Order: sequence, then structure tokens, then C-alpha cells
Amino acid sequence: LNSAALPCKVMPGTILSGNNILVRAFSAGNRRNSIIPANTRITRVGPINTRQKGRVLVVKPKERAYVLSGHLLSGMRWGELLLRKKWPVLLAIFLGLALHVADFFGVFCNIVEFTGETGVIRLRMPTTLSWIMWITETLLLGIAVYCVSTRVHSKLLRMTFSTFDPWAIIACVLRAWAAKAFSRHFIHLAAEHEREVHVYLLELLLELAFMVELSSLLIITEAADVPKDFKRVFVGICFTYSVILAAVAFSYPYLPEWDREAKLQLDFLFFVSMTPLSQYIGAFQVIAALLAKAAVSVLIYKQDFMYLRCHYDICLDQLEACFVKLAVTDPSILIFDDFSTLLQSWGISEDHIYAGFNRLDVDQSGRVSLAQFKVSLRDIFSRYPGASDHALFTRFCQSAFEDSMSYASLSSMLATVFGQWRKIRIDQFGKLLYRNFTRHREILSIFKRDRMRTQALLFGAFIHAALDSLRDKNFTKTSLEMTSVGLRHRHYGIKPQYLCLFQLSILNTLDDQLNGLSLHSEIAWSVVWTNFVTTSFLRGLLHFDEIRSEMVPTILELLQQARKKENCVKILIKNMKMMGGPRDSIQAVFRDEEHEHRHLGVLLGYLEQVLRKLLENKIASARQTIRLAAKVHWDRKILPRYMLTFQHAMALTFQEMGLFFPQETETKWMVFMHCEVLEILLLEPFAGTQRKVEEWASNLGTDEVDFKAWKSLMQLAQVDDKFAEVGWERLHTHCSKPVVQTHDVIKLFGDKGMQHSSWSFEKVIQDYCQLLPPGNRDTSFLSH
Repeated sequence: LNSAALPCKVMPGTILSGNNILVRAFSAGNRRNSIIPANTRITRVGPINTRQKGRVLVVKPKERAYVLSGHLLSGMRWGELLLRKKWPVLLAIFLGLALHVADFFGVFCNIVEFTGETGVIRLRMPTTLSWIMWITETLLLGIAVYCVSTRVHSKLLRMTFSTFDPWAIIACVLRAWAAKAFSRHFIHLAAEHEREVHVYLLELLLELAFMVELSSLLIITEAADVPKDFKRVFVGICFTYSVILAAVAFSYPYLPEWDREAKLQLDFLFFVSMTPLSQYIGAFQVIAALLAKAAVSVLIYKQDFMYLRCHYDICLDQLEACFVKLAVTDPSILIFDDFSTLLQSWGISEDHIYAGFNRLDVDQSGRVSLAQFKVSLRDIFSRYPGASDHALFTRFCQSAFEDSMSYASLSSMLATVFGQWRKIRIDQFGKLLYRNFTRHREILSIFKRDRMRTQALLFGAFIHAALDSLRDKNFTKTSLEMTSVGLRHRHYGIKPQYLCLFQLSILNTLDDQLNGLSLHSEIAWSVVWTNFVTTSFLRGLLHFDEIRSEMVPTILELLQQARKKENCVKILIKNMKMMGGPRDSIQAVFRDEEHEHRHLGVLLGYLEQVLRKLLENKIASARQTIRLAAKVHWDRKILPRYMLTFQHAMALTFQEMGLFFPQETETKWMVFMHCEVLEILLLEPFAGTQRKVEEWASNLGTDEVDFKAWKSLMQLAQVDDKFAEVGWERLHTHCSKPVVQTHDVIKLFGDKGMQHSSWSFEKVIQDYCQLLPPGNRDTSFLSH
């Protein structure tokens, strides 16, 4: 059912139950103001119980949805009295407690005095009026218990009994009754009124029934779906009653049937001696203290329960509340459009939204029922009970995306890398890394053999320092440090192509030290090392912008010449075998050498297509070509080590075929493979934001970014002009160079998108352009 907001003046957030109330609300206009909360839109009615014991109406106020799962323990017939006419029940409770206080003073009873061991004791003798009063107070409280019990909700009752206060109330009520029973028993025995002994037993039973009714009422009122005003007045009445009994018993010396000095020695606890009156006073003092807490909850914090220390909406079923928020078109079914609309407003990326909905839609029907929704999300909601819906769905969609891509988040990758590095001894790792690295003949010549131990320790220390700088996730600081290291290595005769062999040696050494490296671990190490270490190191080692501007035509011509040679792929396979590497895992992928021969031929064709598109400034299309191959590579377990091996083996192939391949061209080949192939392959699952920036860069028609071009990007991300200027200022601070190029912007937002992979393109850009305090401004990570 859907209706317009109703102009009512009842407290919002009331939880209504019962189809009959709904019918009356719409059939009797003069009644609906007292039934439907103000500004309420009815979204759906829960399933009808055939036993007439639980029909839950779900209502949705303007600000939040209140949904209470479970059912009412009894029907609505008498409970409606509490919803619309609460004062008769409150009057019954007030009169019942008032009569009990009068009974405490001995009203309508004949008082007989006699002298006991500790002085004059007053004995109460019942009359007809006193019997009528006792029965009346018990009946009044019994009627109140019955009326309130018709509104008790199963879930609230379970939640109430999970707290301390209800059990304390039960214990105190039984304690007070037992104290009074002991006092009456010993006084009647001392007075030797044999006929009255049988009478007082009946009095004790009536007293016990009254006290049980009182404790039940104090508990079930918390678990009942009753108006807040009812709870406020009820708590006030019960608190006043408890204070009066405790105060009178403590200070009034002429109470009937109490011997103030009498003590009871418990035989089974020889060290315990109790005064019944003090026990009675203590019991009602504790009840008064508990009711004082309840009064603070319902009077000062007006949306809270009496004993449950929480707000109404926290106690409600969060899963069902989320479903109500999401299912706008059809309240009983969640469709993708509704799911996507809300999650996009939270800034979750489209790829993650698709993955999240696919996990919910188990039967792939495009429609998710409430039962499917609860089964899919129950674990993550129970694991993080205090988290917001936004945070929970972000985490759920992230998990679904990782599972669908067989790819972990950046945080998970960093945790894998740090966890495995802790298992390794740095000195042993350094020695093995030095041995693997110097297996390549071109590397051995740059190191002195008499300094092998020192160099091995330096290798281990360098990796440890690089990983340590990533622990606080200050990626800007890490990039600056690695760029500085690259600058220092310009004077050591280090060639850029050595970085490929160094990374390959690291992965092979990890494989040896950890007794095997899984695909997940190898991708984690490759992503972390490639993106945060190698890229920044290259920026310091090379004149990056000059090389990238000249790289594409040179490598395209070189690759075209190589592919014309019939023996190109054969020489490439020979060089890859000569380099060694993960041959066992590759042989598991390819059926035979002919199969691998075809694969490498296709790969070279892909690279030529990429270079042609880059030459035409079709950046987005070129990188999409590489990304299409990424999923195939990881699904077939073609590891990053294979691509690193291919990169260096291809350089050797160019030389062996007699092509013009000087040092400058070799450097360009390395930069091309690193920036346009390996990075794109590894970071494909994080490329949601980067793809949008690449499309923007492809449409610019120039490699340089001025403020006009920057504003066009900001317009795509729906960023205001004021914040666009803030982002422009930050961009120049980051780059620390007069002319910003498109690949700088792509790299910047690619990294930001990777750090927040579940964020949408708009949210990443908007977050970057927010005003930051002066102390929090980033320093350059693109500077040389």
C-alpha cells in the first residue's frame, strides 16, 4: 500500500501492528490521527499469521525506516485500548498500587496490639472491607497485565530479558515478599492466634499474586508496543510507589505485622543473620533505583526504552530497514535500478554495485526477495553491528567485487605482503636475492665480488625500508622516498631495464623462501612493488616526460620490424627458456610449445594495436585493449613473473635479430612495458576511476593540461568551480613542474581510485578537491 503523508500529530517512529488497525485507519478518517504517526508513508504490511498472533505493519517516516521483525504474542483486540485510550489502564494501575499502599498501613483492618520480646507489636486482623480491597487491587493489576500483554512483541521481549534490570526486578520482588512472609509468620506464631494462621496464609498468596503481577508489568511494558506517554506515566507511578514503601518501612514505627528488632538466623548459612524489615526496605530501594534509571530514559531521552540502553532504531531489524530503504519501486522485491540509485548516492562505484547485486541475486532473475536479501547480508551485518548502512554496503560490494575478480583490495594486498615479509629473515633473503639477481650475466658486471655480502645486506635493507614506508599508508611519502633513491642511482650506472630483472628476482626469491608463491600472493607483491616502488624509482632515475613523449613511434617501428621476421617468436621462446623462471606453472597453462608460440604471437599483435592507438592519442582505447587481456591472463594463471620474463626476453630478441636497439631504445621499451602494459594489467580491477580520466584525456587532443582542460574534467565529476580551483592548486603542488601532462593526471587519480576502489569516479574527484587544513596538504609524488 502506498499513501501520501498523513497530517497527524502523533510521535513519529511508533511501530504499529495488525491489519485491522490499517483497515480502520483508512476506513475511519476521524480515528486515523491517533493511529498513524505524523509524516508517515505506509510501505507494506507483513504476512498474516493464521493464528491471529502477529501482523507487523512496516511504516517509513521521513527520516528513517522503522521495521520490527518478529510478531505480537497475542491479538490486537484488547491492545487497541492502549493505542487509543490508554488512561483507563493507567488508572487501573494507579488504583491497584494505591490500594496496596493503603493495605501496607492496615487500612480497613482491625489492629490488635500485644507485647513481644522487643516491645509492642501491632497485629492486623482482616475485615470484609480489607478482603474486598485485597481482591480489588489484585484484579486491577491483573487487568493491566492482560491489556499490556496483548501488545508484547516477541523480539522486544527477548531483547528485554537479555538485560540485567528485569532479572533484578524479579529478584527484588521475591525478596520483598519473602521478607514480609517471614515477618508475618513469626508474629502470628508469637501471638498464638491459631485461627488467624490459616487466614494469613491466604493473605500471603494474594500478596504473592500481586507482587508477581507487579514484576510482570514492569517487564512486559518494556517489551510492549505501547505509546511513549503510557510508558512515561507508568514509570512515574511505579517509581512513586516504590519510594513510598521504602521510605515508610524505614521511618514509620507503627506498621502492622513488622517486628523491627526481630532477626532470622539461617541454619544452612550459620554466619548470616537478617532482619526481614531491612530486607524489605532494601528490595524496594533497589526497585526504586532501577525505576529511576528507567525514568531518566523515557523522560529525558524521549526516544529510549526503560531498560534497553539504546535508541529505537538501533533495536529494530537493520536488515529489514535497509530493504525498505532500497525497495522503492516494489516494497516486496528489490530490483537493480533501486539498488543502484541509492548506492550511487553513497558514492559506490558501478563495478562494485554490479558485483554486489549479482551476489544478492542468487537465481539471476533480476529480482531479490527479502529472504534472499537477509541470507546474503546476515553475516556482514552481524559482524559489524554498529556500522552505518553506507559502510556495510561498501564493504559488502567490495567483498563481492573481489570474489568476482579473484582479486583482493589494496588493504588486503598490503596485509598479505607485510604478513609474508615478517616470516622472512632479511639477511638470508638478501643473500638469495643477490644470487638470483646476478644469475643474469649483464647484472654481474656492475657488482664487485668482494662486496657480495655487503650488497646482499643492502638489497634486503632496501626492500625492508620500502615496505616499512608503506605501513602507515602514506603513499605520497613512499613515492617521494623512492623517487629520491632513483635520483641517487642515476650516477651508479644503473640501467632502467635492470628494474625488471630485480623485480623478477624478488618474486623468485620469495617463491624459494616461502616454499611457493600463490597467484594471490604474487599479484599482491607485484601490485605493491610495481605501483609504489618501481614507478616512483623510475621517475627519479629517468627524465620521464621526455622519454614518454618519444617512446610510442620508436617502439611501434621496432615491433613492426621484429614481427616481419619469421623467427621472431622462436627466438623469443628460446630467450625466455634461457632466463629460467616459473616454467612449471607456465607448462601447466600451455599444452605445448606450439600453443605458447601462438599465444606469444597474439600478444605481440596486441602490443602493436596498443601502440597504434597511443600514437593516435586514443589512450582509453589503448588501455582497454590491455585490460581485456588481463582477466584472461589471471584466469589462466599466467603470472606477473611471466610478463616480466617476456619483457626482458623480448629486449634480448631485438638485439639477437640484429635490429637497431641502442640503450635509449631499450630504455623506451622498458618504460612502455612498465607503464602501458604491466601496470595496466596489474591494476585493472582498480581502474574504474582511471578509465573515466583516460576517456577525458583521449578527448583533449593534447598532452598538456591547462585550467580549461582541468575544468572540463571537474564538470564530468560534478565539482563546483570553487572546489575545481582548489583541486587545480593541489595538482600543481603535487606535480611541482610548470606544465602538467595528461599522464600525470591519469596516474594521480588512478592511485586515488586504487586506494578507494569502491568509490565512484565522482566521489574520488570530489574528495581530492576538498579543502584541507594547511598541516594536512600533500607534498609532491610526481616531482623529480
